[in-house]
Amino acid sequence: MNERVSILMILLILFLLIICNLIISSVNREILLSGENTFSGGLIRPSFLITPARFSNDKKMILIYKQGAGKSNEDDFVFGIPQDAFADILSFIDYGEINYNEKNYPVFQLKIIEEAKQGIIEPVIIGEDEEQGIIDTKIIENIISQVWPDYNYKKALEILPGWFNIAKRPKIYYESLSVADKKMILIGDFAIEVTNALTNNDKFLFDTMATSIIDFVYLGEFNLNKRIRFFENYGDKKAVDYYKKWNVGELKGSFSPFVKYPNICKKYIKTCVWENKRPPEWVKELFLDQIGVNLKVSTDKQQ
Repeated sequence: MNERVSILMILLILFLLIICNLIISSVNREILLSGENTFSGGLIRPSFLITPARFSNDKKMILIYKQGAGKSNEDDFVFGIPQDAFADILSFIDYGEINYNEKNYPVFQLKIIEEAKQGIIEPVIIGEDEEQGIIDTKIIENIISQVWPDYNYKKALEILPGWFNIAKRPKIYYESLSVADKKMILIGDFAIEVTNALTNNDKFLFDTMATSIIDFVYLGEFNLNKRIRFFENYGDKKAVDYYKKWNVGELKGSFSPFVKYPNICKKYIKTCVWENKRPPEWVKELFLDQIGVNLKVSTDKQQ
């Protein structure tokens, strides 16, 4: 009888240990649930297929093409933004790192259409209002040197086998802004209104990055005073003056402060990530769900 009781006690203890372990694991997962999000989809490297174009009055635009397109025809590109806005987006993207054959490669790819490399006949771009422009690769080279100074463009374009190791996942950092009846998503200083629905152009911008390799990381609610304090705490007088002038529109067309001062941008992102805030429900409903992003558990806060 005593032997039978002892066996039952052992079984009961083992059962309780299993239950406790499940509870602890569940609690840990809840604690580690961060504001990060990731696309569902295939293991395809995120990329932009682009044409940097210069128009009259020195207007510089980045034309973003459908994946697979390769001609500079008006019907091919469906989204065009000024160079400073494109730089805003890139400044809040960590392009990640691949380890393959003892070498490092960027995960995120910037691809310029082939016509930019031909050089036989100067290609002509037709923009809004039948405005004529030309391809100018120096535009994107200038942006990359500013926001991604260590980015190796040639390495990023190399074709790698499907079993490469991702040492560092690429990330897109974003903030939310709710004012009166308007709701916005900000990537750097690039604002996207999502109050009613994403426009086709805005949705297309994220469709080009729809891959399970990239993460969306929430930085919190946009706060102008917080940004100014960062420039006051981590920048010199010149940086603070630049921010204040840019903020009131005195430097229209110039790079935003976070693009102009990338070290302050990195500090700002790192601090916001450390705070590990969860996005409000409307962000999930009006933005993340619309572009196909799923919540993701992450233990890494050392961005």
